[in-house]
Amino acid sequence: MMKTPPPNFTTLLEAITIKTIQPMKIASERIGNLPPGGCEVQLEYRQAFAENDPIRDPEGKLVFRMKCELVVSCEKTPAFTHETTFIIIASVKDEAAFAQAWADTEVRTLFLDLQIKKTIWPFFREQIHSAMSRLAMPPVVLPWIL
Repeated sequence: MMKTPPPNFTTLLEAITIKTIQPMKIASERIGNLPPGGCEVQLEYRQAFAENDPIRDPEGKLVFRMKCELVVSCEKTPAFTHETTFIIIASVKDEAAFAQAWADTEVRTLFLDLQIKKTIWPFFREQIHSAMSRLAMPPVVLPWIL
């Protein structure tokens, strides 16, 4: 069961508005096969933000740079890799509230690790399905949400 987020988390969410989610780099590679009869599929997902995120653009908007990677393996042998780098641009509606909430390490971690991850996941999931199809691989059903 998920614990109740800290009060500053709601403050952070109310202080910003996501304006743009855009992939900046998309790369997929077929490095093996998924047998037609099936196999035990393992998924290895990683995400990371660029150092010092968020940065500010010339208009003062927040820019988050997130890299998502997935390795699909069959019986522990990698068969497919995919990497996308996204930018997420948000405007700040209340600078003081944002600064106060962002200073809270727990709130910042919760926002980056959960909120942004759950926002990006449907886009990333679709890219995986499409890329595997384009590489003539049977699509792997990824979890609906992480």
